[in-house]
Amino acid sequence: MPALQSARYALRGAVARYFERPAAGFLARIGFTPTRATLAGLAVTGGAGYFAATGAFWTAGLLNAGGALFDLLDGAIARRQNS
Repeated sequence: MPALQSARYALRGAVARYFERPAAGFLARIGFTPTRATLAGLAVTGGAGYFAATGAFWTAGLLNAGGALFDLLDGAIARRQNS
């Protein structure tokens, strides 16, 4: 179990270093606030629900992943802006 925990921390660090911090910095520079990121994620995930209801499961899955990315980034933007 400790090896699995170590791998999880390593993966989380890599995601933060190579994706989360640069993407949050870009979104903060273009005026995204944490609230806007949350609302964008909600809208994208709502669209995923629509596509899932109509049977377009691949599209729904991709949109759901996009909504999850906004959920990841809203906290990073808040930490960056100290809000």
